[in-house]
Amino acid sequence: MGNWSYRARELWELHKREIKRYGICAWVLIIGVVREKWFLAWGALGAAAVMYCYDRWWKPWADRVLAAAGKKTDNDAS
Repeated sequence: MGNWSYRARELWELHKREIKRYGICAWVLIIGVVREKWFLAWGALGAAAVMYCYDRWWKPWADRVLAAAGKKTDNDAS
């Protein structure tokens, strides 16, 4: 059982930023569905999809382009 708590803690640390970012979308989605405000629900899903695509594809691509151009990336700034 101790292994599960370690894994949960590890996942929490790895995904803390994602939980914070996508958490607002989840809350807006829940509020939109509960109150039957479908534009809120669809907007939250769209925002989450855009954030995911940015993190997954755009950000790594932009970092590679900047690195090739000799510019400092966010990964180098720390």
